[in-house]
Amino acid sequence: MKDIIKLCKEKKPVILIGGISGSGKTTIGNAMLKQLELDHSIGTGWIREILTTQLKKDNYPELFTHSFRPITDITPYENFIKGAKSLAPAVMACIKRAKSEGTSLIIEGVYLIPGIIDDGFYDFFFMLESKHDIVEYKKMVLGKSHKKRKITDFDINASLEIEKKLVALCKKTDTPIIPNVPTNKRVELIKEIMQKKFQGEF
Repeated sequence: MKDIIKLCKEKKPVILIGGISGSGKTTIGNAMLKQLELDHSIGTGWIREILTTQLKKDNYPELFTHSFRPITDITPYENFIKGAKSLAPAVMACIKRAKSEGTSLIIEGVYLIPGIIDDGFYDFFFMLESKHDIVEYKKMVLGKSHKKRKITDFDINASLEIEKKLVALCKKTDTPIIPNVPTNKRVELIKEIMQKKFQGEF
């Protein structure tokens, strides 16, 4: 059986990591980049920031706010879906470049949703669950990578409602859902799924 690192070096996978804000996507993406010796990692938050320099807020209001806080008269989940659809062409362009250059790539971010990015584009999609306890979840949302965020209880509840629908969608599409366990355990679960898929067992 080939080592998972050797397999990644040979197959150069594109890996998507989704989940609501504060579910640990950046932490897991960085850990995987290092442990699997992958080539590149990018967050959809950075892609969105680039897009907002070229797009008009009136045309794409969903890209000028948090995923869970619409600035138009739609629900947080509708805003979440719109954001994912608006970001999809840029995400797919990043994937196409990785494939054409033969480099492995992790893309992590809230706006990655099964079914919106065609599964023929990527090799793996993992959805990270958040903390189910609201107090603990709020700590994660305001964690190291989001220290300056101003988050209300309404935002927290909206985000958790989005997650319920996202989990249901992942179950419907057989997308692996990674529970909120310690980082090393999460990475091991992901590596195990990748190993099985590479071997044709998943």
